[in-house]
Amino acid sequence: MNQPATKRAEGAGDDAFYTIPGKGWISDLGDLANPAQFTAPIDLRNIDTQKLTSALRTMMLIRATEETIADMVVAGDIKCPAHLAIGQEAASVGIAAHLRPGDRAFGCHRSHSHYLAVGASVEALLAETLGKANGCAKGFGGSMHLYAKDHGFYGSVPIVAGTIPLAVGAAMAAKMDGPAGNTGMDVGVAYFGDGACEEGVFHECLNMAASFKLPMVFVVENNLFSSHLDIHLRQPSDKISRFAEAARIKCATVDGNDIVSVMQTAGDLIAHARAGHGPVLIEAVTYRWRGHVGPDENIDVGVRRSAAEVSAWKQRDPIGRLAASLKDRGFSADNFNAMQDDVKQQVAAAKKSAYDAPWPTDGMLTSTVYATPKKPDSKPIAVTPTTHMNYGQAIRAGYEYLLANHKDVFVLGQGVWSPWYVGSSMTDLDKQFGKNRVIDTPVSEAAETGAAIGASLCGYRPIVIHPRIDFMILACDAIANQASKWAHMLGGQDRAKVTIRGIINRGGEQGAQHSQALHSWFAHLPGLRVLMPATAADARDMLIAATLCDDPVLYIDDRWLYDLTDDLPPAHDVSIDAFKPAVRREGSDITLVAASYSVQQSLEAARLLEQDGISAEVIDLRAINPIDHSVSAASVAKTGRLLAVDGGWTNCGLAGEIIAGALEHVDVTGLKCAPARMTLTNAPAPTSRPLEKLYYATPAQIADKAKQLIKK
Repeated sequence: MNQPATKRAEGAGDDAFYTIPGKGWISDLGDLANPAQFTAPIDLRNIDTQKLTSALRTMMLIRATEETIADMVVAGDIKCPAHLAIGQEAASVGIAAHLRPGDRAFGCHRSHSHYLAVGASVEALLAETLGKANGCAKGFGGSMHLYAKDHGFYGSVPIVAGTIPLAVGAAMAAKMDGPAGNTGMDVGVAYFGDGACEEGVFHECLNMAASFKLPMVFVVENNLFSSHLDIHLRQPSDKISRFAEAARIKCATVDGNDIVSVMQTAGDLIAHARAGHGPVLIEAVTYRWRGHVGPDENIDVGVRRSAAEVSAWKQRDPIGRLAASLKDRGFSADNFNAMQDDVKQQVAAAKKSAYDAPWPTDGMLTSTVYATPKKPDSKPIAVTPTTHMNYGQAIRAGYEYLLANHKDVFVLGQGVWSPWYVGSSMTDLDKQFGKNRVIDTPVSEAAETGAAIGASLCGYRPIVIHPRIDFMILACDAIANQASKWAHMLGGQDRAKVTIRGIINRGGEQGAQHSQALHSWFAHLPGLRVLMPATAADARDMLIAATLCDDPVLYIDDRWLYDLTDDLPPAHDVSIDAFKPAVRREGSDITLVAASYSVQQSLEAARLLEQDGISAEVIDLRAINPIDHSVSAASVAKTGRLLAVDGGWTNCGLAGEIIAGALEHVDVTGLKCAPARMTLTNAPAPTSRPLEKLYYATPAQIADKAKQLIKK
């Protein structure tokens, strides 16, 4: 059937999707969005003068540091993107006035101010922008990845909204920690801009924080622009707090250039969160004087940003307004100038130190990617009594052991209270260990995964479960951008000690979006360990090892393995380093290399080959990132033939990596034939039963492929 031709609306032009704000547009923020308002000195109320002068100096320090960064960019010394918050200093300083050492704050791409407001080092910041070894991220982060955990600043990243779920996880950890004496709970804090509120994970996080009643502080610095586009062209309202109201979260919208308003509002709302009443959102309406990135003002870039508008907003300068207000308390122009000179000297000294600092050593490029595995316990390990169990029960036994013996472990995910949704691998664990350690979450893959990562940065070892690996795609930012890179981009100073379980559900006519095996995607990522247990014993013990590992681990189990049984000895702590590739069956004529369910298929194929007098060796990789090719290569050197078997697709897949890795480690002149691959049909999984039978490889087909290689 022919599709009708697309019809363009009559008179539609380039601006057909937009309603350009006109001269008389109405703002839901009212006067807060009008640069002509709120230019007079601010009401200092009853705030202590020393506290205010301290806040003034911090704002001046932030301003001077960022102006120095701008000069360094112009000079060509800073090459990394530098996002400046000049003009927005009151928001970060006002919030920080009510934070304490146990709080856990996360920033965004524009976080110099958040970092400095909590008292972190100017020298370390400037050194970091230059990529120096004494930078706050050891030279690995640049301007956008800042770290000062000893000051309560847990990290910043440039992925818009990327750290909001991490802060929610920090709030989960704070709730698990419980109140600090009679001063209430520590809080998780996320700093972000109005553009982040257009990301789906922001809304997932509002819902999760509200549902779990977390001590969470959302801080949105609404500067009315995303990178270049005015908020009125991106959202139907310019007031961000409406989203918090929809989630029934206590919130307030304040003049973000009035340090007193920010401080008093923050004090009330943060106290609300500490008291266990649930999350809060603070919207600070402000304006950045410079462009999205770099030192320029970006006049006429985007819509409605004119030189006149920038000039008008500068009349609401948070530093100038506070200084003018302090005159009535005896803070004179001379006092101001002396403070400014002192700040400039501090920044100048920090700049010199940053330029003089050494570069990172060459070895640091790879030394921080993975943690050094812990040595296995040297104490004798019990091997009896054994318990007969299937693969799914073995996974449950792994959870049971971890929850019983490691109080820093908890589990979260969708359907974890169900006796069947995750294939009997979680049955009644919530009843055994409580629903505060086995947590069923909202349908929020991105938020729950990010929250698990955030909690892992706060002393816990969470396991987040995705009942289908297909759904886990929605959490790719948290896995690929945050967990896998966290240690490296912060110079190895911190690690996401999180285990992410992805379950492969194939067959049963489930179709293209319930049947995928996407392990090759994730095995491409440095910093992320990927495990694929193929036996019941490994299902239990590799889960334990993954959870106790100091790296992020993706643990992938296949439900086609759940009926596999074995007699397992008592569980014990085990190092991830113990799981080297295993020879599951010895042979001399051909090597079959596989992981997960493909190992069992290969073993069955080897039994079929044996009937024809062919001796096949079967290698179980166990871990596919980092991948150890040594055992496979040694086997191929012996047999002279290699068949890589994988339950994923051919192109850029694990089977190709198996072949490449083996050939790099053997003398290819000794091979008896070219290696081959046995993979999925190059198509998404069908639902039709006859087509599904064609789609998946069988042990008989693997055996036939092996025979073809032997005949060559």
